[in-house]
Amino acid sequence: MKIRAYNCQFGDCYCIFNSSANPLYIDFGIHRRCGCNSCRYDSIINDIKSFSQKDFLLTHYHEDHYSGFVRMMENDENHKTFGKVYLPFIPLDREQTKEALLILKMILTNGILRFKHDIDALKKHSFITLLDSVYKATNEIVFLKRGDQLRGKYEVLWPDTGIVVDDINRSNPLDSEVSEGLHDISVGLLGVLRTKENNRLSEFQEEYIGFASKIVKNIKIYVSKTNNISNEHCIVFHNIEDVEGDNILFTGDLGKKRIWDILERELHNSYSVIKIPHHGTAGYYHDFTKWVREYSYLLIPNGSILGWKICDKYAENLHDKSVIICNEGCYCQQPTCICINSKHVGDDGLIYFDISI
Repeated sequence: MKIRAYNCQFGDCYCIFNSSANPLYIDFGIHRRCGCNSCRYDSIINDIKSFSQKDFLLTHYHEDHYSGFVRMMENDENHKTFGKVYLPFIPLDREQTKEALLILKMILTNGILRFKHDIDALKKHSFITLLDSVYKATNEIVFLKRGDQLRGKYEVLWPDTGIVVDDINRSNPLDSEVSEGLHDISVGLLGVLRTKENNRLSEFQEEYIGFASKIVKNIKIYVSKTNNISNEHCIVFHNIEDVEGDNILFTGDLGKKRIWDILERELHNSYSVIKIPHHGTAGYYHDFTKWVREYSYLLIPNGSILGWKICDKYAENLHDKSVIICNEGCYCQQPTCICINSKHVGDDGLIYFDISI
């Protein structure tokens, strides 16, 4: 098995592949603050197209994890590029309508806050734009939650929808005016998800952008509050069988200590590859020391945004136990870091690092 880590600057894109199974792509996005990414997007897209059959998994609904995916579907003439697309769980059963609407409102609110100074960027990277891209990309959408199996090989450790919904209610991040304004749009999007009739997405997008434009200057809630919940609504997975030397753990942007206290009871004894949460930033630091072994790889997708550096604790606590692989222009400033900019560079400028386990 190989894992390919693409250079997405401050962004995520990974691929798990071998000779006997379709590749699984995990996220594809670059943070908008990294500047113009057209060439970088296109070179990664060309490499993705080199695999004739593949699936895509989005860990959570933030644009720095899916902006490249949206661009790919925008420009892909064939569409239906992926066999399956896996998304974080949104309840579709009618008895869970209340929970589903609460999650959708949270996603839509977080989008407005993340792009509140750039409505044009919100149009380009909204959750509704993502949904449109997903329907172009595949005929089969699979929503994953805690306890599900992925491809019969991986176990989904998170999200627990009940806990996510409880935390949304407990943290009370939704201003009542915003919640009420997004209600009809959320109902419409839930209908699309249930029926797969996506012909009204452009109508919902127009309504959403219009609403965002009206309220954005007066909105009274903070982006950090909704970001934290959105990062909690995140797919975390590892391989089902504990095979020493072949264990992998992908964590998305999950950072809440209370949740990690739950997940740590279910982890294997060690991992050859761990994707570190939230670009390795200090606010989401988690100590993986007891799960690494000699020559374990830590994937930290951080680069090109000064000030959001990799937390020094990753190198300080792990010493010579592991190899850190980060992205171009990283700010970890640690001797144990192997910046993938110095690794595999193709003719089109594509930069990536392949790990064999």
